[in-house]
Amino acid sequence: MTDGGDNVSRHTFGQTLDAARRSEAQIFCIGIYDGDDPDASPRVLRKLARATGGEAYFPSSPGQVTEITRKIAVNLRKQYTLGFEPEAGTEGWHTLRVVASGNQKLMVHARTAYLFSNGKAPGPPVDVPGENQ
Repeated sequence: MTDGGDNVSRHTFGQTLDAARRSEAQIFCIGIYDGDDPDASPRVLRKLARATGGEAYFPSSPGQVTEITRKIAVNLRKQYTLGFEPEAGTEGWHTLRVVASGNQKLMVHARTAYLFSNGKAPGPPVDVPGENQ
C-alpha cells in the first residue's frame, strides 16, 4: 500500500522496475492517496503491477481496502502457472502475451515480458520492447 509518490528512494523508478521484472515476484499495488496530492502517481503503480503480472487498485474510500485485499488473496489462490522453454540462442528480453478463452469470464494476470539468459547472469537494465505505458 502506498500513495505511489517517491520522496526518499535511492534508486530510480527504472531501476526498481528492472529489479521487479528480473524477480519472480508478482506485485499487487493498492494506491491510497488524496486526488489533489502532487506526489500521487497511479501511473507508476499500474506500470509496476502490469510488468510483474499483478494489478493496481485505487480504492475511493478506506473501507474498500479490506475487500481489495480479499480479492487479491482469492486471485492468488486461483492462479495457474504456465511454463515453457524458449529455443536455444534466444537470450534476452522477450515480450509475453497470455490469452485465456472459455465459456466463463476469465481474467489473465501475466508478466508483459521475461528474461531468458541460458543460465548466465542477466545483463544491464533494458527497456522491454512494447512496454511504454
